[in-house]
Amino acid sequence: MGQAHAAAVHGSGSRVAGVVDTDASRACALAERFGGQAFASVGQALDRLPGVDAAVIASPSHAHLAQSVELARAGIPALVEKPHRLPGQDPGPLRELLRASRTRYQVGMSTRYLPGMAAVAAAVGEGRLGQIAFCSDCIWFQLRPGALSPWYFSRRDSGGGVLLTNGVHALDRAAWLLGGSLRLRDAALDASSADACETTAELRLAGPAGALVTVSLLWSPFPVPPGRLVLVGEEGSATLHADGSYLIAAGSRTTHGEPAGPQTALARQWQAFCSGQPGPGLEDLEPTLALIESVYAAAG
Repeated sequence: MGQAHAAAVHGSGSRVAGVVDTDASRACALAERFGGQAFASVGQALDRLPGVDAAVIASPSHAHLAQSVELARAGIPALVEKPHRLPGQDPGPLRELLRASRTRYQVGMSTRYLPGMAAVAAAVGEGRLGQIAFCSDCIWFQLRPGALSPWYFSRRDSGGGVLLTNGVHALDRAAWLLGGSLRLRDAALDASSADACETTAELRLAGPAGALVTVSLLWSPFPVPPGRLVLVGEEGSATLHADGSYLIAAGSRTTHGEPAGPQTALARQWQAFCSGQPGPGLEDLEPTLALIESVYAAAG
């Protein structure tokens, strides 16, 4: 993800000034690729790079909160990969720092920035679908060997499995699109062992105005059908496919869009962040993390 973000930053016309990684060879390779400098820690980078305008945190999840605090203390605007903290970590000190310094802080909910997601959000916001009665989000992946770094499967380092890594997107966009909080009805998780991260999760939730929300999440060693987000309202429906293509049917009017890759979403997210457009911040994502924590607590 660090490489993907660096490419999005560079491709958007911003300059990659520095790269931080505890693996010196990895840091040097990425810094050399984009003309920046390599550093072993955030503190070292801040000491040697005066005038930094912003930072992207794309380290393993267990480091996100501490690095967010370090950057907030320095007054550096930050875009942090999700999740912004692990379940059980206290966001209080970061919240106080951000309030005191008024430093810009955004969580990287990149799927919000897919062109298709923007079209669906506009259709919902303008009332073209009517009152939303049903929202279904299915995120399924075939995980080939090496597709994810080993730390993703360590609960100590990742905080959780598919629910935290991918489910945070589904829960965030359901609450965002429906314009209100979600209440958990029931959930089921499945893992290969008691100590392993979950690879399957199924959730049923209640959304605003009685909308039924379902979330299906899967990491599979075998090929799986592509996922999709579906909204059904009293006057129309919208479908966003995993490849970014979409179809909106409202009354007699139907609109559709072509696929868009993940790099498109990252570039649009970075451009919006740099331009100061409102984006998902700490307080937007804390209810989502609290919901995920409640699912983990119920599952023991």
